[in-house]
Amino acid sequence: ADKTTMPRRASLSSTTLLIIGAIVAVGTAANFLVQRAVVDGEVKELERSLARSDAHTVVASVWREVEDVQRMTRDYGRWDDTCEFLADRNQDYIRSNFLPTQFVSTPITLAAICDTEGRFAFCEARSEENGSPIVLAEFAGAGLPLDHPLLVRSRRPGGFSGILASEAGPLLISAFPVTATDGTGPVHGTMIRA
Repeated sequence: ADKTTMPRRASLSSTTLLIIGAIVAVGTAANFLVQRAVVDGEVKELERSLARSDAHTVVASVWREVEDVQRMTRDYGRWDDTCEFLADRNQDYIRSNFLPTQFVSTPITLAAICDTEGRFAFCEARSEENGSPIVLAEFAGAGLPLDHPLLVRSRRPGGFSGILASEAGPLLISAFPVTATDGTGPVHGTMIRA
């Protein structure tokens, strides 16, 4: 009698353990699936929100830099000394306003002054790291074609500012008309800074 009851108890215990194990496994899997559906959705939405926030921060930072370049370009473009330089090409203006060290201490890589025909009265590009001269293919010639979008031939109040894809990489660039300090008189050319 003992032999018959023992195997049954063993098989009953095994069956019970299997059922309990299956219930635990199904419960664990169901819990995992529910958590995954709820938590993954929330995590993904949080990641999207953080990515949007980061993208807005980057765009705002780039436009702040563009505004800095724009301000410097406008200041040099709207200046009697720049008008005089376009008229007489006096190199004292260049020596006192476009020092190699200026290219290292500011975010400026390029400074160019074009006359009304697009010819460069001055054009220099320098490395931001050490101020040494560099060549920007887009500004390596004697000037820009008359239909070039950077040439400002009229009194556009905002000039032009944006990002130029150059062979050296993207440049934050700005172009403004060269006028008298008080903004009166004709446009004498274009001041370009990048």
